[in-house]
Amino acid sequence: MRSRCCLHPSSRVLVGQLAHPAGIAAGWAARVREYSVLESGDEREGLQGLRVLVAEDEFAIAMFLADYLQLKGAHVVGPAGDLRELARLVDDHPIDVALLDINLGGEQVYPLADRLSEAGTPFLLTSGYDDNLPSRFASAPRCPKPYHIDALARQLAGLVAAPRAAAGKV
Repeated sequence: MRSRCCLHPSSRVLVGQLAHPAGIAAGWAARVREYSVLESGDEREGLQGLRVLVAEDEFAIAMFLADYLQLKGAHVVGPAGDLRELARLVDDHPIDVALLDINLGGEQVYPLADRLSEAGTPFLLTSGYDDNLPSRFASAPRCPKPYHIDALARQLAGLVAAPRAAAGKV
């Protein structure tokens, strides 16, 4: 008898595609490279050299995000799926922007978001649920799961570009 899968619905689709016997996993990497070649230079430069903290507890999603962001020129810090490891990463590495899954295996990411906010580090919250955000994060940028990976990358780049443009650094 087969055991039932306990993955979050957003992860099941991705894991199913990555484990497909026809080798769709290889196809994902080829498509990401193809999109990188086809996109405009400005969009690629949006993440080029940025240090992106990835907080994601679903292994397959975390690895896919890390690979994609690296292909876009970002330096990925992490990924990590628990607050203790994420705090260590923030202590040990400079961060330009963060991608934060709200629910990390039952832990809420808000203490880390508070810390990043206090340091002036922009972040993007993601979730596959309709989370009731604390009021202090009501206006925080969000990207619901499942997300379109290119849109997510543009949002991350935009979070850093706006303050840089205002400071005259672009």
